[in-house]
Amino acid sequence: DKTDQSIEFFKPSLLERFYIAISNPIFTYMFFVLGFALIGLELFAIGPGLMAVVGSLLVISSSLPFNEFGINYLGILVFLISFVIYLKILSRGYFSYLGVLAFLVLFASSQLMFSNYEVNVNRLLLLVVSIALALFYFVAIPTVIRSRLTTDTSGATSLIDKECKLIEILESDVAIVSYKNLKLRVNLDLSKSYKEENTYIFSEKDGNLYI
Repeated sequence: DKTDQSIEFFKPSLLERFYIAISNPIFTYMFFVLGFALIGLELFAIGPGLMAVVGSLLVISSSLPFNEFGINYLGILVFLISFVIYLKILSRGYFSYLGVLAFLVLFASSQLMFSNYEVNVNRLLLLVVSIALALFYFVAIPTVIRSRLTTDTSGATSLIDKECKLIEILESDVAIVSYKNLKLRVNLDLSKSYKEENTYIFSEKDGNLYI
């Protein structure tokens, strides 16, 4: 007698397909770091907290395969160091050598995180993702923060005639000043001369904040 043999195929559920997708180390790394980037942005933005919710979901979901596939937790620690550096950049609202340092630490963290990963990892793609995520920090987040500072004239009017300290001149017509515990981006009058660490008075011109 011949025994009938048949092969049954099972279609993965939506949740199982999602888990398979995030198990790809490239997506794991991208969602994990992007989640933290959104959380970091929420710390410096005014809003209902939607970015923090989305960021938290990305971090939680992308960390699901960590234990199963052998993530190197030392790499997570190194990544958190890069995240703290990026937070420092966001708090200042402008770039410096810290930006380059943060990117190098970020890329190093990706190499450590997946050094013992059971799934094959394309190191070049990790570099590409690191560059893309660094650009997200370098361009998107500071641009949003600076845009809020320069377009929110309702808050700027309350600063008129108040005293501030000039921290750094970014360009010939743009600078960062300190007012109480805040660091603000202001415009400079090209007809005046400025010196860092000196105090100046806020003024308003055409809806923009000047010193």
